[in-house]
Amino acid sequence: DFRRGPWLSMLLSADLPPFKDTPDDCLLRYNIASLKRRGVCCRVRSLVVLVKDLQMSDTICTVSLKDPTGTIKGHIHNLAMDNYPTEITAGAVLVLRKVAVFSPSPFEHILNITCDNIIRVFDSKLPRPKEHQQLSHEQQYMSPVRIYLSPTGKGVTFDVQSILSPKVPAPKTPSS
Repeated sequence: DFRRGPWLSMLLSADLPPFKDTPDDCLLRYNIASLKRRGVCCRVRSLVVLVKDLQMSDTICTVSLKDPTGTIKGHIHNLAMDNYPTEITAGAVLVLRKVAVFSPSPFEHILNITCDNIIRVFDSKLPRPKEHQQLSHEQQYMSPVRIYLSPTGKGVTFDVQSILSPKVPAPKTPSS
């Protein structure tokens, strides 16, 4: 999943490895493992996740989300699903900011995602970027966790304008 078009397009858009040799202060600061370590209700300043699967009901969309460090459950508000009806599907990548984490127990965490939390959606049908083919074999198969900063570092967040904000339109999916 982390070697497919949507995730690789996000990495390319954010100038993250393997597409760019990035200094530590430009790596992503937050990931699923780091928010689970907190173990309490909180807001995560920024998070990039891949939609593993989703189930719609009349009142809410329940999703399973993942990044290279782990998985987490989430609920996406119906208005957000109305705003992104074809984009938020299994395989899509969501760039989130200021997302609330509900922790009913120290070992269970659920992201509550609204329209205001979604900065950008990378469509599940995006092909691998052509720049990926130009990378060395070692770069193409590097560990996906190399995009994260160590827990003590400063890192990048998306709570303000960022390179992942949709100033430039997201790449389009190929025409069917």
